[in-house]
Amino acid sequence: MHNMSINKKVAGDFKSIEGKVRQSLQNHGFTVVTEMDLKNIYKNKLGVDYHNYVILGACNSNMSYKALQIDPDMGLLMPCNVVVSEEEDGVLISAINPKTMIGMMQNELLNEVADIVTEDLQKAISEI
Repeated sequence: MHNMSINKKVAGDFKSIEGKVRQSLQNHGFTVVTEMDLKNIYKNKLGVDYHNYVILGACNSNMSYKALQIDPDMGLLMPCNVVVSEEEDGVLISAINPKTMIGMMQNELLNEVADIVTEDLQKAISEI
């Protein structure tokens, strides 16, 4: 059984850390294709204050293409969500573990893709 998520807590300014996350993802072959800034969304839509919390949808085009060639239903699990959340004691960076997510599909070829994506995502997060 794999851990459900990949996590790292770091000290520093939220915006600076978010920028480092984006750069590290790019350095490891990911493109941020979606972004949800929950602090702003909740303020504008609900009129409530919320801490800094951004969800980045990260996609490795080569790996997503391979996965879709194996099983078109893989699109349901894309992109990989990477959360950058301001906590009282630092900034938490979290991502779903692709091995766990893709393991549900029970397909050996997909597991090989998941291994690569997981390794790249772990490297990207560990370098923050």
